[in-house]
Parts: sequence; C-alpha cells; structure tokens
Amino acid sequence: MQGSITAILPALLLIGCLECCHGADDGCTVSTGGCCLKCKPGYREQRRCAPDPKQQCVPCEAGTYIQELGRFTCFSCTQCTSTQTVKQACTSTSDTVCGCVHGYRCVDAHCSGCMRECNQGEEPTGKESCRTCPDGTFSNQIHQNCTPWRTSCPHPGHGIVALGTAFHDSICGNASSDDGQFTWLMVSAVIACLSGLVIIGLACAYKIKMRKNKQPAKKPPAERRREVEQEVEQEVGQEAGSLCHPQQEEGGSLCSNASKGSEEKLLPV
Repeated sequence: MQGSITAILPALLLIGCLECCHGADDGCTVSTGGCCLKCKPGYREQRRCAPDPKQQCVPCEAGTYIQELGRFTCFSCTQCTSTQTVKQACTSTSDTVCGCVHGYRCVDAHCSGCMRECNQGEEPTGKESCRTCPDGTFSNQIHQNCTPWRTSCPHPGHGIVALGTAFHDSICGNASSDDGQFTWLMVSAVIACLSGLVIIGLACAYKIKMRKNKQPAKKPPAERRREVEQEVEQEVGQEAGSLCHPQQEEGGSLCSNASKGSEEKLLPV
C-alpha cells in the first residue's frame, strides 16, 4: 500500500502543476518549492518559484525588452544611427528594427550599420565603401561585385566585336562581317585624317608664301650703301648740268671754260 502511494505521488504533483500553470506559454516545471512559471516575453523573473506569479514576473521598463521566456534581465533597445531609419519601434517584447536611408543599405542581416549603396560600374569593399570596377571587369547591377569581361562568345562564328566597360560586358557578334566593317571604318578614318592634315599644310604654306611676297626683299647693308651713293652722285650730276648752259655760240659754255681752266691749273708747269 505504501509503495502504491509513493508511485502515485509524483503523478499527483505533475497534475497539480499543470492546473496551477494553466495558460502559461511554456507549461510549468516541477520544483521543490512547487509549480514554477516561466515569465512571458516582455516580463523578467524577479523571484524564481514565488507562490504568487505577480511576485515572480515583472514587466520590462521603458526602453528595454525581452523576447524569450524565463529571462532575469531585460535588454536595452537598439538606437538607430544617423544613416539609419526606424522601421519598427522597440516594444517590451521586441527590439528596434532599423533600416537605412535612401542611397544606403544594411551591412549585415541585423542592419547593425549602413553603407553607401554602390551604383552600376562600382563594387562594395570591406570598408563600407565603394570602388570603381577594375580594368577588365564590369557591374551592371546595383551593389554587386564586379565580374570579369567574357573572353569568348557562346555562339559559333561569333567573336568579340567590342570590349566591355565598367558598366557592361564585352559584346559578341559576327566576327567576319563586323571585323571587315570595322577595318574599313578605321582605314577611312585614317585617310580622312591624313587628307585633312595635307590640306591644312598646303593652306599654311600658301599663306606664308603670299605674306612673304607682299614684303619687300631686304638687301645687304653694303649693297644698299652703294645704291645710296649712286643716287647721290646722280643728283649732284643733274644739278651741275642745270648750271652749265651755252653762253655764246663760239665761246662755249661756262662749264666748258671752267673745266678747261681747272684742267690747266692741274697740269704741271
């Protein structure tokens, strides 16, 4: 009989526990002090296994929260930073949910911080910043890592007709026709450039020649000096000739007589 009572006693304690904890979120636990509740989210345990549940669980203070059952301390609510925005305010049962302002995005799943959103042609770095795609890579999506340009084309007979940029991959096309067209375009461009240079050179040469023709040629100083002396001698001769006119038909001119007189003076005796 005593053995039967000993076997039934634990079962009775468990039934009593379930009755006193009816409606609890996590059931109840058997303790030497009787049935113990686990405090609901939003409440912290003040006293373990108190006879009165009101003495065991107290609500979290403002600015704090608890999400799990049976916690003794409440956690402080997260404060969003300057580049963050509050998506969901903190409550006694849940923490603040932060987002990022326009042009920024979360650095992790919990949005512990924000970084600038990388545009096309850029990729994110580990320093919460962006950098331009290195040469030979591209990014055509927002905030994605740069991808190397393709080096071959998937379709037979196609080849790379245009290299990629930081914003798009290399372009494939019909290699034969496109290459020929590209070659002719390059040849035409070179011929046009050379023709333009020749025309400009000829125009400059003609302009320089015309400018030289308009300017009088400069003579050496010695030659110029001789010309001046000849001009002076001619002027002196003309003035002397104007003074030497005939005075008499038989007597000759004054200049002739003067010349003879001067010659006689110069002859030796």
